[in-house]
Amino acid sequence: MCNRFALHHDADELTERFKIDIIGDLIPARFNIAPLDNSIAIRAEKGKRIVEQGQWGLLSPSETDAPRPYRVTNARVETLLERSMFRDLLRDGRRLIPASGFYEWKELEGEKQPFYFSRRDGGPIAFAGLWQTSSPEEETPHAEFVIITGEPNALVANYHNRMPIILSLEAENIWLLGSTTDAIKQLVPFSEKLMQAWPVSRKVNSTRAAGSDCISAVQLFMTPSLFED
Repeated sequence: MCNRFALHHDADELTERFKIDIIGDLIPARFNIAPLDNSIAIRAEKGKRIVEQGQWGLLSPSETDAPRPYRVTNARVETLLERSMFRDLLRDGRRLIPASGFYEWKELEGEKQPFYFSRRDGGPIAFAGLWQTSSPEEETPHAEFVIITGEPNALVANYHNRMPIILSLEAENIWLLGSTTDAIKQLVPFSEKLMQAWPVSRKVNSTRAAGSDCISAVQLFMTPSLFED
């Protein structure tokens, strides 16, 4: 699963990387984006790529009237076509969720140690996401999204048994504009050869931590065997 990610690339970098036509309102750089936080997504419309902002976490239809409704932040690629709330969004709610990297945790000597994952070249990545906008009849309509997760690649598998679906450059356009059948075929593990990981401070466990030091590498005094499954 994916519970935290970072987005610190600036507007110019994102515009160039994703060929964005309409940038809209961007959120400030965030190094520890958590469920229920706002972030951005990219949609394709009439030949243009447009940025929009929404909340991370989909409200399930069955939770609409709950006192404290539960929001779904991840969608398993294996069950996308089985759950109606995701199946419906696969038709017209496919989005790219830009990110600079993401976090996963591994238990080391009885404690959960966070690690940060990013591209080796330091460039932005795009998670496969699904997006929905609340009914215009609502008093304060808003948008929300979910990140799709799948099996880990060889790198992430050393730390966790799931990872967010990171789309290749070739897959991004198919995910946005292709048929549902073709889009689903793009939801495969991202190449571990293009990724890197390092341990970071446990301060990222707190949703209040959002500065650049969240992704700073820390020294671990552990035996190498602890990093092997």
